[in-house]
Amino acid sequence: MEAALGANLKRLKEHMIRAFAKARVAVGVSAELPEAESKLFCWTSVHDSRRGSTHPPHTHATAALSAVYYATAPAGAGNNAYSV
Repeated sequence: MEAALGANLKRLKEHMIRAFAKARVAVGVSAELPEAESKLFCWTSVHDSRRGSTHPPHTHATAALSAVYYATAPAGAGNNAYSV
């Protein structure tokens, strides 16, 4: 299971890097990042809504891109609204 998780996280990281490059091009900035700006920081926060575990709304003021990955979600949870 650990190997599968590692492979999934690697694919997720690669997807995020491609999406960020595409977003940079969309706003007229080069897709290439200088070495000093090309770091990707990741962390996990595991919550079980059945037990009342949540993550409060917050921002990442110094981040150019933030993302959330839902490994699983309850039925009907696809109606989340996001803003930029």
